Amino acid sequence: MPRYDLITIDAKGVVRRIKGIAQPWRPSMPRAPSEQLFLCYIHQTWKNGEKEGVKIVNNAIHAVPMNELEAMKKGINDLYALVAQERLRSDVNSREPTTKKGVFVNSFFDDDMRDQGISQSAAIVNKELILPIDVTMADIHGGEKTYLLAYELEPVLEQTKD
Repeated sequence: MPRYDLITIDAKGVVRRIKGIAQPWRPSMPRAPSEQLFLCYIHQTWKNGEKEGVKIVNNAIHAVPMNELEAMKKGINDLYALVAQERLRSDVNSREPTTKKGVFVNSFFDDDMRDQGISQSAAIVNKELILPIDVTMADIHGGEKTYLLAYELEPVLEQTKD
């Protein structure tokens, strides 16, 4: 019947094999005594026709040098920084994609994409860049006479049927 065996080592360096209890279905793994260090377990099946009747699984505790731990810690910190940078980049691209495939695009929401180092004479109105217009304000109720050019309203688009 199948069973699990443990291979352990004690403080004096003596290697021991602790035999488990064989059961026909789902054998349980024995526990290592507290004064012994668990190195590996052996799963024995003894079934006919199986390629591997014995399977050894290394389960020992490995000591990792401190310089390798520090290198892993530094690598993890670098990875976190790269992930944060990529999240910022994708967040910016999803909000307002100003450069795609080498083409600069300005959505004209406001003046934040314009060159602030030189004077800007054009204006952004209703998300459109328009040329500047010199305006003179006239107070209609102030008594000044205002003059308008002659004009006539002309329909550009009509709907003739209801």
